[in-house]
Amino acid sequence: GIEVPDTVESIGEAAFSGCTGLTSLTLPDSVREIGGWAFSGCTGLTAVRLPAHLDRIPSAAFRDCRSVTALAIPEGVTEIGDRAFAGCVKLCSASFPEGLRSIGSAAFQNCRELIFAALPASVVSVGSRAFEGCADLSAVQLPDGLTEIPERAFAGCTRLRAFAAPAALQEIGPGAFAGCAGMRRAVLPERLERLEADVFSGCAGLADVRLPGTLVSIGGRAFRDCAGIRGLHFPAALRRVGEEAFAGCTALETVTAEKGLKEISGGAFAGCT
Repeated sequence: GIEVPDTVESIGEAAFSGCTGLTSLTLPDSVREIGGWAFSGCTGLTAVRLPAHLDRIPSAAFRDCRSVTALAIPEGVTEIGDRAFAGCVKLCSASFPEGLRSIGSAAFQNCRELIFAALPASVVSVGSRAFEGCADLSAVQLPDGLTEIPERAFAGCTRLRAFAAPAALQEIGPGAFAGCAGMRRAVLPERLERLEADVFSGCAGLADVRLPGTLVSIGGRAFRDCAGIRGLHFPAALRRVGEEAFAGCTALETVTAEKGLKEISGGAFAGCT
């Protein structure tokens, strides 16, 4: 392992990148800055101690550190950069400090063994694909102030069982929960106006979904292959159902709609036998 001396204040970009024999890392509290890609590809690294005065973890800093199992992000960190921990396939535990503001795109992508993610109330931004491919993620706690869940943020989280929207949520991006085959229930916020394309596509176990009264548009393939849905009620505000929106919903038995619906696109209910 490496124990960095306490005279060091910064670690440069890609400083230890690809050091596959490195197994442990202790960074002293004197370190205030880590460069992008600093420890990327350190595939043998199992233990990391981050300094107390760090305020951000930059892009790809620990990308593909395939043996790291646990992570404690220091209290002062406000930003986790794009792909910072992507490909840390053995990471099963990560703690997020109060004061954290943003999590970058693909920051934890393909952290397949991550079980739980509790994001503190301070988080205002989560990047696209942030937790994509976290196959063992069974529960996620989102802050009430979060206004957007971006494109494919939780796609492929096959063990995620439920989604409860934060109170302030206004937008759910395309494919945000696509392929979450274990999801059973989705509670959508009342202020939501659009469901984007593929948002719950492939959520084969989804049985309980209630569309908010404010919903105006359902995007293409939004619920494709959601084989557990048995009944739907379209709210009065709904004007459009996109292409293949409910295609492959083989258990669907009843659909009720108010008078405001104007467009049902091609293949919207294809295969609903």
